[in-house]
Amino acid sequence: MKFKNFEDKEYEVVYAKPHYKYNADGLCDNPEIKHPSIIVNPKLNKRRQLNVLIEEVFHAHLFDLPEWKARKFSANLGKIIYNKFLKK
Repeated sequence: MKFKNFEDKEYEVVYAKPHYKYNADGLCDNPEIKHPSIIVNPKLNKRRQLNVLIEEVFHAHLFDLPEWKARKFSANLGKIIYNKFLKK
């Protein structure tokens, strides 16, 4: 799946385990590289995958904002989406 950020830079979303050296569930490339991507660990449970995906897409759009803001935003939006549309 691909999408474009505010600056029209195209990102590809890849479901793969990030390299262990990052100790992360997901990663977002700097938008200044030629072909940036977002990596999300597919082995996470669905709710965690959702939050990680939201967090990394947030980074793709607002790369220079601090990590804590991306985490807070993704946790809040993920909770709302999960409870309204995914919880059974």
